[in-house]
Amino acid sequence: MKISSKVLRSLTAILFLLLTAAGLLWHTGWGTLSSFGWKDIALICPLGAIEVMLAEKTFIPQAFFGLLAVFLICTIFGRIFCGWVCPVPLLKRLFGQRDEVRIDEQKTRGKPGAPHEEKAEKAAAFSPSSARSAPANGVRDAEQNCSACASAREAHAETGNPSAPSSARNAGPLAVLAGALASSALFGFPVFCLICPVGLTFALLIALWRLFEVNDLSWSIAIFAGFLFLEIFVLRRWCGSFCPLGALMTLLSRFNRTFRPTVSRACLRHSKGLSCRVCATACPEGIRLTGPDAELGHEHCTKCRRCAESCPEGAITFPLIPGKVELSGAQKPKSLRRTGAPLPIEKRRTTFLPAVGTLTLSEMREQSARCIECGACVRACPQHPDIPAWMALLREERVRDAALMMLKAGRLPEICGRVCPSERLCESVCPVAGGAVPIAPLERAAVERVLARGWEPKRPVKTLKHSVAVIGAGPAGLAAADILAQAGLRVTVFDREPAAGGLLTFGIPAFKLEKELVLRRRRMLSRMGVEFRFGTKVGRDVPAAKLLEDADALFIAAGAEKPASPGIPGEEAKGVEQAKTYLATSAFRMLPEEIQKHAKAPRASAEVRGKRVVVIGSGDTAMDCLRAAIREGAADALAIARKHETQIRAIPSEVLAARKEGARFLFESIPQRICTDDSGSVKALEIRHVPSGEIRRIPADLILLACGFRTEPHAWMEALGVRFTDKGSIEAKNTRTNVPGIYAGGDAVRGAALAAEAVADGRDAAKAILSDLGLSEEPHHER
Repeated sequence: MKISSKVLRSLTAILFLLLTAAGLLWHTGWGTLSSFGWKDIALICPLGAIEVMLAEKTFIPQAFFGLLAVFLICTIFGRIFCGWVCPVPLLKRLFGQRDEVRIDEQKTRGKPGAPHEEKAEKAAAFSPSSARSAPANGVRDAEQNCSACASAREAHAETGNPSAPSSARNAGPLAVLAGALASSALFGFPVFCLICPVGLTFALLIALWRLFEVNDLSWSIAIFAGFLFLEIFVLRRWCGSFCPLGALMTLLSRFNRTFRPTVSRACLRHSKGLSCRVCATACPEGIRLTGPDAELGHEHCTKCRRCAESCPEGAITFPLIPGKVELSGAQKPKSLRRTGAPLPIEKRRTTFLPAVGTLTLSEMREQSARCIECGACVRACPQHPDIPAWMALLREERVRDAALMMLKAGRLPEICGRVCPSERLCESVCPVAGGAVPIAPLERAAVERVLARGWEPKRPVKTLKHSVAVIGAGPAGLAAADILAQAGLRVTVFDREPAAGGLLTFGIPAFKLEKELVLRRRRMLSRMGVEFRFGTKVGRDVPAAKLLEDADALFIAAGAEKPASPGIPGEEAKGVEQAKTYLATSAFRMLPEEIQKHAKAPRASAEVRGKRVVVIGSGDTAMDCLRAAIREGAADALAIARKHETQIRAIPSEVLAARKEGARFLFESIPQRICTDDSGSVKALEIRHVPSGEIRRIPADLILLACGFRTEPHAWMEALGVRFTDKGSIEAKNTRTNVPGIYAGGDAVRGAALAAEAVADGRDAAKAILSDLGLSEEPHHER
């Protein structure tokens, strides 16, 4: 049976405590803690021995030889006491505290986009696929965002260079060590022994034994327990930031050259030149075993073996533990990509339930363990989230911590994890063998576990006098409202639809994005103080000038609403529908009854059941139409694409899913005209097959036009003086328009784009608004 080193380390520390308890039980006289005085107990500890000699200002042979023994142990084994014997980590684990791993400080990775030390890392970081994902409209300076991810900025401001000298990384404990020694010399007593958590553990054990043995009840029990609780559960960074005993062990371990971890050629850095940082992130001390600074910081190594257990290739071994004999179940042979179990095909064809299941906890751990933390995914995502950081947390099964990192203000992970084309973005640059790490499914699974348990951001404790009007309740508007509301501003969101979400609700079928998720996000925002005014069209129901007059800022996130026309003769025939109309009608039926009865339904589209449906288009919207039509009982669902299958815009997995569910495709086919019967209803679509030049007539009862969307100037925007491009989109630089106080983002600026890009624009707009108003971006509450 494989046993993790965490369990072995806990057993070792328990054994150490049991030996102490055995001495108390047997009362064998000198040599047991029950008969020791304070000086005898202090002399057991190397730090206490030095303190005693300084306190008494004399040379003590017993202390000297004890120090010499400790020095020899540290020379051979390094800081093994801290990793395997010290009871403090054991107490933390027993009371539900995590092992001290500085994942959140990001001390082992460079900033996203920063130059790496290896050419292969640069190649992975700036691959063509990641370059394609960068915004092309000038709204955001992609390079600036790549190198200045917010989470990385915060982390590096706190931790600095991971390859800094070990003395700098141990500055806190060294300062405490110096203070402990100075206080002993000054007061003539080993003062630190009174607050040392190791000493307090044994002192509490002795005090409790005396209570049960001779009914000796004293205040010492409460005092020892109180200080111990304070140091372990309040000063949670005790080991890394305060412990002088650890600092002394580190100084003594500078000569350690044995029992150190070794890295084999199986390491991904050595074998493939990949920028793998898993071992450094897993290490409580942030030690990097590869790269130019590989030899730095080994004196900090506690021999805990977390690096070996976390290595995706099993390339790290320790002496006495051969590489082929692994102690941890986490160290498995390479696993392949998993994304969650799909619904059976027959069930998928008849229901709008999610087509793909959620990853289990074990699958989340297994899949996140495949991440090598190279950071390429961070640069490929429009939002630049710190994906490697939460991958490391998931690998530790710290699902809540990972989810809270994903749920930072202005991010919509429960939505982006479902609708974002991750195969083209973050996952497209993942170099891991066996298929890319399933970033989106992991995000979806982790966030849903937390949201399902009722988590939501708290309402700000203070509401500021500033107000912002947001036009559009799509992803850009929701993201901006989230940040602004958490910063304490009064936010009002206007949308002409009866519910929030924009195309998230009225353009994406429920089997890809359950409508309840968007409704839940709206409810969360409402409880934070955001006011929503649905069924309100700016320029008709409310004057735009009035909004700008009443609010301190106006954010336009109106989207790209005008369907693009393919220009096919016969488009006006009965039975020809825009994809948006069809999907909106289908989505409206999925909304709760209380929304439906108080809202005007979209224009009813033609009945699908039993009809031959032809979809003109080859993007994701076309796939949504095909799959929705199949679920609504279409007799046939066929897509007509102008390009070859390898060149269409739809995600390959969406095309595959549509095929499995029964959809058909005709590629490299150009629609010529729509044929009608005597009543003007559609009866066929005439196409020309490009490779053969053949003209074909495809029988059809319903034709859906899925040729994309485009922006167009709105009269109320022009009345405010907002400038537009030749393509009808709003001109904006870093979301600021030419009119002071008016900001814009999402599809209104980009044209038809991705939800992830709209969310990124919403975040940028909110930050720009706060900056221009001279306000802080920090939430006014504890998340």
